[in-house]
Amino acid sequence: MDGVVDDRTLTYHLVRLSRSFLFIAISAEPVVEYASSLRDAFPEETVIPVGYIDGVIGYLPTSNMLDEGGLEVVSPGYSLEHVRFNGMISEKILSIIRSCYKEIACNEQVCR
Repeated sequence: MDGVVDDRTLTYHLVRLSRSFLFIAISAEPVVEYASSLRDAFPEETVIPVGYIDGVIGYLPTSNMLDEGGLEVVSPGYSLEHVRFNGMISEKILSIIRSCYKEIACNEQVCR
């Protein structure tokens, strides 16, 4: 984000229950469009997206929403009215989650 942001940190958790279910959690209020993006990114998994973990930093819009504007882009109620999201937020989020996923796969000795 650009602008003054306090010490809130965006955190991620990837938890696999057996080889069938992958929970992907984030410390934000993600818009529903992230669910389909995550499922598309991991088609071999049953992905269960989870929001509102740890200390929620605010709304999490997609990159497309930033161009459109709207409530999610300014995050009212989360004290983020004066900051701006990075224009490539969706791509950055998915990149971080893919990196975490690779670590899980490597820890299971199934490196891809």
